[in-house]
Amino acid sequence: MGVFDLFKKKEESNQNPLITKMLDWIEHPMEFNKKPDSIEIFDERDLSWPTKQPERCALVKFRVDDDEYIGFTGPITWCFIGIDFSKMSIDSLYETYCGWHIEFATINSKDYDDSQVGKTEIEVINKLIIDNYTNIQTLQNTLIGGNNYYEFEAEKNGKKTKVVGTEKELIEYPIEHILPFYEYIGITWNPLDKE
Repeated sequence: MGVFDLFKKKEESNQNPLITKMLDWIEHPMEFNKKPDSIEIFDERDLSWPTKQPERCALVKFRVDDDEYIGFTGPITWCFIGIDFSKMSIDSLYETYCGWHIEFATINSKDYDDSQVGKTEIEVINKLIIDNYTNIQTLQNTLIGGNNYYEFEAEKNGKKTKVVGTEKELIEYPIEHILPFYEYIGITWNPLDKE
C-alpha cells in the first residue's frame, strides 16, 4: 500500500456511513456500475422503520450521467429510477421508500404464502364498478399482514385514475401520481411517527 492509498483510506473513513452505503449501491454492477458525478445527503433523520426500532435514515441526492436521483439509505439502500423526484415531498419520499421496503421484504420472505394473493380482487373490483369506475386493470397486488393491497388503473367520468388500497379502504389518486402503491403502504406503516 502506497502513501496515496493511506490518504484515500483516511478520506473514506471520514465519510458519512450513509453516503458510503449509497455509494456502494450506486457502484454495484447491477445498479449504475460507476461512481456518481456528485453525491450529498438531501435529508437525514430517525424514522420508525418496519424493523420495529428507530433507524437513522437518509435521502441521498446524486447525479449520474447528468441525471439527478434521490436514493434512500439506512436499514436498506435503494433508488427508484425514471421518476421525477421534484414532484415528491421529502415526507412522501420516505413513505414511498418505506412502502417499497415492506412490499419487497414481504414478497421475498421465505414464509410468504402467495396462495391468498388476490383472494378479494373480484370483491374489490365489484366495489369499484358500483362506484362508477370502468376499464379497471389490476396493476399490483401483494398480501401484507393478512391484507391484500391493490393498485388499479381505471376510468371514472371519462378520466383515467389510479385507485390504491385494500378491500377495507380504497383511495383515488391522479393518474400521474408517482408510485401511489408504495406510498399508500408506507403511509399505512407511518414511518414518520417516531412515538
